Amino acid sequence: MAADRNNVIKKILERIVKGLLLSKKYSDIKKAEVFFVFGSKHKTAMCDWVYGLKIHLLKNVNQELLNQFKLDIKKNIEKILNQSVCCTDVLIERS
Repeated sequence: MAADRNNVIKKILERIVKGLLLSKKYSDIKKAEVFFVFGSKHKTAMCDWVYGLKIHLLKNVNQELLNQFKLDIKKNIEKILNQSVCCTDVLIERS
């Protein structure tokens, strides 16, 4: 059951990421992929869900844009799920 739930949350995160990439604000990000999602077994954890992102950039961008991207993902998913999420791994690839 846990693996199924992880896959559902991953699909929701992927939709949010794709939607954010359509905005002009993130036009320097070519593609972003969610490469893992895990739910916490302990309700006292800081985050109910943790996930990793692989981000493909068209050119060098400042760290502030990447931080804003992660924050926008967090706000959107928490609004939908009413649970906390944390991005624990970010892999950057430049074209």
